Amino acid sequence: MKNLRLAVALSAAISMACLAFAQAPPASSASTSVAASSPATSTAPAGVPEEMVNDIHNLFILPQNASQAEQLRLAIERSQKIIQLGSAAEASYPDAQNLYKVRLDMLAAGEFQFQDKPDEQSLAQLSQIAKRLSESNAPAEARIRAESVLANMKVSKLAQSSPADADKEILALATKYETSDAAHLAALHAANIAMMAGRKDAAEKMAGVLQEKFLDAPQVRSFLRNRMNRHPDIGKIFQAELVKLDGAKLKLPDDLAGKVVVVDFWATWCGPCKEEIPNMKAIYEKYKDKGVEFVGVSLDKPDQKEQLAKFVEENGVKWTQTYSGKFFDDPTARKYGVGAIPNVWLIGKDGKIISDNALETLDELIEKALK
Repeated sequence: MKNLRLAVALSAAISMACLAFAQAPPASSASTSVAASSPATSTAPAGVPEEMVNDIHNLFILPQNASQAEQLRLAIERSQKIIQLGSAAEASYPDAQNLYKVRLDMLAAGEFQFQDKPDEQSLAQLSQIAKRLSESNAPAEARIRAESVLANMKVSKLAQSSPADADKEILALATKYETSDAAHLAALHAANIAMMAGRKDAAEKMAGVLQEKFLDAPQVRSFLRNRMNRHPDIGKIFQAELVKLDGAKLKLPDDLAGKVVVVDFWATWCGPCKEEIPNMKAIYEKYKDKGVEFVGVSLDKPDQKEQLAKFVEENGVKWTQTYSGKFFDDPTARKYGVGAIPNVWLIGKDGKIISDNALETLDELIEKALK
């Protein structure tokens, strides 16, 4: 049961459709949500009233100023309410085209309840919600979310008693959607389930599929790097078209050809990023006259350009800063699967990527690159 509980949590974490209780500011409008990437935030087609969809979805938003204990209490209470309201929506609008959005929220709430209290009752509830979603006419992306939960349950039981059958379940999830636009999500979930079940060969097989077929799909690079310890970009040319704070363009590797380049993905709203500034400044001063260039790729939000410029000036950050104003949708960050910051990359004189995680050993890596 413990392994399944963890697998459910991690499966949810890699899905674009997954929702989770998180500390967030109160919704300023009916469409504001914790997870902007979730289908539940988009305008609902005919069916379940949009107001009802948003009211259910916004229950995931917890008060910023609540204590941890209070947030947990509210999360438990609201997860129950989400499932209750969702069940009422299912009864009232059984054929609604947008019902899958409500069921995605119910699934996330059911996962939370199972993580909080992993007993047979919460497991049965989660299973029932997942089955209703998987058997519906929902988009493939939504059905994959549900089927990954069901696959977790099967694989966790089979991993010890019948490993071969466990591997078959993992492969079945991945191959069922291999011709759909969401094939990469099925492969991601399959790989994650295999890892959690200790099915190393199956996990490596899925990782190979992800790297070979879906490297440009959202989340895949980040998943391979952070969960599978694979680094598919090492040794390849780092290509980016960036815009400096003054509006001038910077094209890599062309504009800095022959230089060792440190690319720092960061933001002024990121506490750990700001904590690294003194260390980055020291390394910059050490190497700035030795053929090394620093380039900051800011993931600040659309309305934070002035804040970024002010921070850079006041803190004596002298290297080039670029800014798209697109937060984590920054084109370069998306291209290279940067889903957490600070994230420092090192590019060699030939424009090829030396490291996609250079922060802790940056000084040593630069020395090697210069030689």
